[in-house]
Amino acid sequence: AVIYADCEELNGFAAWLPLGFNGNKVLPFIVCGGLGLVFYPGPSIIGRLITYENYAMNLKKQFTGNVDWYLYNLSVKKSAQGKGIARKLLSPMLEFCDRENIVSYLETNKESNVPLYEHFGFELSKKEMIPKSPVMHYAMVRNPDLTNTKEL
Repeated sequence: AVIYADCEELNGFAAWLPLGFNGNKVLPFIVCGGLGLVFYPGPSIIGRLITYENYAMNLKKQFTGNVDWYLYNLSVKKSAQGKGIARKLLSPMLEFCDRENIVSYLETNKESNVPLYEHFGFELSKKEMIPKSPVMHYAMVRNPDLTNTKEL
């Protein structure tokens, strides 16, 4: 994984997962803290997480063949939004993907995030409800911009 942070105060961060990532496995997830979910929201959360993970990773494979850098998480504090932090966090990896001719992929569950990602060259590939859920899912792919590559 590659993680970018904007500054020591951590107004935001971006976490990217490498080529070939095809999802979290249930046992390591539980061992690394997921077991606590059983006690807080209840055991049914595990089934919902597995359903979501399978759904999301199948879409990712469909659109990229798992040959992509996957933007797993982009987070910017509300008080720091609108100040260019998302650009600061995304640009290094997107420039790398452009230079190396690698696809980028992400998903969001907030329609309001779609224009932000489109601004960075991502295209909405699929919008649909997550199976067995009331949550809308937006799958987005960014093909490398080969006209805008910078030399090292």
